[in-house]
Amino acid sequence: MSLVITGAKDGATGNSATPTDEDHLESQVGETWSASEQLTINATMFETGGGPIASGSYLDLRGATVKVVWVPQDEDYSDVVFRWEGPNA
Repeated sequence: MSLVITGAKDGATGNSATPTDEDHLESQVGETWSASEQLTINATMFETGGGPIASGSYLDLRGATVKVVWVPQDEDYSDVVFRWEGPNA
């Protein structure tokens, strides 16, 4: 599984924000998932071109798309398991 987030912004500057690494999904839920798992997405997981989002700012997900994607090992395809689009996306 992978967590794909596009369209996130630094709430104070409006700069595009990208995840700091791809390990956020596994670090929160581990290698085995169940239907009751919850993820937390916050500014500490993101950075802008100038570095981490400042502590006084926030993560703006109004134009973002968040997807949980299943990528089978040794296969050439993937499947979106969950998709959320911000209210202004």
